[in-house]
Amino acid sequence: MASKGSRTAEWMETPTGNKISKKHQIQGLQHVILEGKCVVSPEVLIRADLVRASSSSSSQQQPQLALKLGRYVFISPKCIIKPPSRLVSAQTKEGEQTQTLQHYRMTIGQVVFIGPETSIEAYEIGSHVHIGANVTIGNFVKIMDYVKILDNAVLPTMSVWPNFSVVAGNPARVVGEVGDGWGFLDHGPGGIQAARDRWAAVGPCQRTAPSRGKG
Repeated sequence: MASKGSRTAEWMETPTGNKISKKHQIQGLQHVILEGKCVVSPEVLIRADLVRASSSSSSQQQPQLALKLGRYVFISPKCIIKPPSRLVSAQTKEGEQTQTLQHYRMTIGQVVFIGPETSIEAYEIGSHVHIGANVTIGNFVKIMDYVKILDNAVLPTMSVWPNFSVVAGNPARVVGEVGDGWGFLDHGPGGIQAARDRWAAVGPCQRTAPSRGKG
């Protein structure tokens, strides 16, 4: 007989400690790697089905990777995450020029918080990054380590944001630097203990059996 916790749990916990809401909208889960202790909240839409087309027809080829999350990535409710993309030119056998939309892998580092209703198409997000609520991160954006992005910021396509910066505005700009100890002190802002506390507060969870995918 199932326990009371398993009947009422709204979250699933994987063998590596990832906590995933049963109300998630992850499309293409086989194209996602969660390295452990990640949280995917309700109504999060992850378009991992948008993967780079394979150049090989081998049936033994491993699934293409669309998204890789490091440890302690927290994705708040109603976020939208999809891999970056760009138009790629090619030539057909008949010599005609064509353009196709190609998607690329998104990588998110460790100890990252993503606030609610945020939309992300970044190429790379570093570690110890705090992203506020209702933020828009454009196509192929790169965010370095130890960055704080304030609520409602809009980061333009292809922009790069330096280490230790505070980012705000529409369009976004660097408005300051994070304080001393950001991300270095376990109990300070951007630190590992804050991430552990957020992870521990999620639940109750129903544990899942190991699967073929990583996570």
